[in-house]
Amino acid sequence: MGHVGADPLGALAGLGTAGEPLDAALARLATIALTLHDRFPNATSVSVDTSPYHAAGADEAMDLGYALATGVAYLRALEAGGLAPEDAARQIVMSLPVGVDVFLGIAKLRAARGLWARVLEVSGVDPERRALTLHVATAERAWAGRDPWVNMLRATAATFAAAVGGADSLTVLPYTQALGVPDGFARRIARNTQLILKEESHLARVIDPAGGSWYVEVLTDRLADKAWGHFQAIEARGGMAAALADGSVAKACAEAWSARERRIARRREELTGVNAFPKVDEAPVDLAEVDRGALVAAARARLGAAGKALPSAASVEDRARAAEAGVDLTALMPEGPAVPEAAPLPSHRPRRGVRGAARRLRRRRPAAARPAARRRRCRRLHRPRHLRPQPPRRRWNRGGRPRTRRPGEGCRRPGRRRRRFGRDLLQ
Repeated sequence: MGHVGADPLGALAGLGTAGEPLDAALARLATIALTLHDRFPNATSVSVDTSPYHAAGADEAMDLGYALATGVAYLRALEAGGLAPEDAARQIVMSLPVGVDVFLGIAKLRAARGLWARVLEVSGVDPERRALTLHVATAERAWAGRDPWVNMLRATAATFAAAVGGADSLTVLPYTQALGVPDGFARRIARNTQLILKEESHLARVIDPAGGSWYVEVLTDRLADKAWGHFQAIEARGGMAAALADGSVAKACAEAWSARERRIARRREELTGVNAFPKVDEAPVDLAEVDRGALVAAARARLGAAGKALPSAASVEDRARAAEAGVDLTALMPEGPAVPEAAPLPSHRPRRGVRGAARRLRRRRPAAARPAARRRRCRRLHRPRHLRPQPPRRRWNRGGRPRTRRPGEGCRRPGRRRRRFGRDLLQ
């Protein structure tokens, strides 16, 4: 088993360029897939990674729609390169991020399998060969830079959702991912989280344990319907490449992220340690110390100045070291830096908490700095309803003019008998 992970549309979304013209990148993708199919039948070559869209703000339905549109584009490219639809589907591995919402994560993975099976059914693939190879990674945008210890619990919830949802492989991010380079302890905790859920909780022994649950089934169907609508809208624009080029994907992701930012800022969506139960005097966590300057200098010494075209004779080791050192990936191409074909999607991976929420919370003045009348009004509005001061009720006198009364007093209106309240009923 092996996986190359070629994803030119994912690179176009995250970097703004696929390293070469997109048509040439798709043709190269088909060549790689055809070679692996002939020489290494157990290896896969194509990856549909939606982490750039999810990090840019896409919700779960949009994420599934983008995954379907990307997968269909790769199916067309592989079929044009000489592969049969069932062999092309075998080469594709779908990589989806999963957050801390357990039921939504389970429904997302179950909906992904059903939607992909529908695509392959329309493509003429036999039912026995419609299986989807699904890789899941914990969503990086769900990790918080404030009170990072809570990220261990988030990793456990996301891992549980991925295991119950039917992931074939899993990547758990360390709890210090939002702050910098994780140290050995953070990586060990991330590894042991999935090992405990697999080996001690035995989550991998049951196939689709959430199947049959009314809530999960309904949530899966609704999520699949919304995702199919996003997929149809992208196909109507001309496919995933056209949607990335005209900026419609970036606009939709920005709108979704702005809505989530407002929910977090108003505490409609609570993040423990960020906008709910924050720990002000949190202790700093340990991070791995990496001398990035020395790595970049060593890479430039081997490869020349930054931005210079990499010679075709450069070894794979040199390319890998240059990529780890932070050299522009487009400069690693033999043809030199590629011209951006689309604006890269913004990444909302937090560094010190979620953007917007922490910023708005810092802007709030302390209670002592607010006017006294406003403080009293806020205290009254935040009381339970039955403890709030009630306005006095009105009472009608004999002349038909209203006058105030208190609870428990009688009420008399012209032409009607007097109604008794409170203590009058005991007489």
